[in-house]
Amino acid sequence: MKKLLLHSTKKHARHLYESSQTRLIFVKKLGAMLLLFSLISISDLLLHTLLVFAHTLYEGLELLLEEMLDHAFGLDKFQSQLVFFYLSSGLLLWVFYKVCRQLPAWTQSFKNQLFEQYYRMSIQIIHYWQYWQCLSVAKRIYLSVIPFTGLISAFVLLLT
Repeated sequence: MKKLLLHSTKKHARHLYESSQTRLIFVKKLGAMLLLFSLISISDLLLHTLLVFAHTLYEGLELLLEEMLDHAFGLDKFQSQLVFFYLSSGLLLWVFYKVCRQLPAWTQSFKNQLFEQYYRMSIQIIHYWQYWQCLSVAKRIYLSVIPFTGLISAFVLLLT
C-alpha cells in the first residue's frame, strides 16, 4: 500500500511539475530573479550613467518643445518652460491615475499567485511527508545527517 501511495504521489508530483502553467511560472520566477540580481549587482557608475542619459533625454525633449513653441506661437523661454512643466506634470498625473486604476487588478493577481504557490507548496510538503513516512529509520537518519554535516563543514570552513 505504501509503495502504491508513493508511486501515485510521485506520478502526481511529476504531472504537477511538467504542466505548461508551471513552466510559465518558472520562467517568470527566473526573470524576476535575474532582474533582482541585475539590480543588486549593477554598479553605481552604470546606474549614474543611465540616470544621466535619461536626464539628458528629458532636457533634449524640453529644448525641442521650447523651440517649437517659440517658432510656432512666438512664446518666450519662460512661457515655453511653463507649458512644458504643465505638460510633463499632466503626463505624470495621468500615469499615476492609470497605475492607481490597475492597482486592484495587480493586487488580486498577486494574491492569486500567492495562493497558488501556497497550494503547490502544501501539496509538495504532503508528498514529501508521505515519502518520509515510507523510508526506513536508517535512511531517515542518513538523509538527516548529510545536510547537518554539510552545514558544520561550511561553518568550520568559514572559521578557518
